[in-house]
Amino acid sequence: FSFIAARNLTPHPALRLVVKRFMELLRAFPEIVIAGLFAAIVSTGPIAAIIAIGLHSIGALGKLFYEINENIDMRAEEGLTAVGANWFERVRFADLPQVLPNFVS
Repeated sequence: FSFIAARNLTPHPALRLVVKRFMELLRAFPEIVIAGLFAAIVSTGPIAAIIAIGLHSIGALGKLFYEINENIDMRAEEGLTAVGANWFERVRFADLPQVLPNFVS
C-alpha cells in the first residue's frame, strides 16, 4: 500500500486518496475496539486479537512507509521512465533499492 499512497509514486491520484483513507481508517480505531468487533464476529480467543493487531499495524506501518517513499530521490525513476519502464519496473529497480534499508530498520 505504501507505494500507491506516496504522492510521487502513485499511478493515479484517486487511487492514492482511497489507499490513504483506508490506512487512516485502520489507524483510527484502537486495537481493543477492533478486537471487540472481531470477537463478536469470529469468537473470543486469539484469532480476534491477532486480526485486530494486524489491521492496526497495517495502518500504522503503511503511514510510516509512504512517508519514507515520498522522500526518495526521483532521478533514478526519471531515468527509467525515459527508457520506457512501466510503474512496476520503476518501483522495483529505482525506488525499492532506496527505501529497503529504511523498511528493514
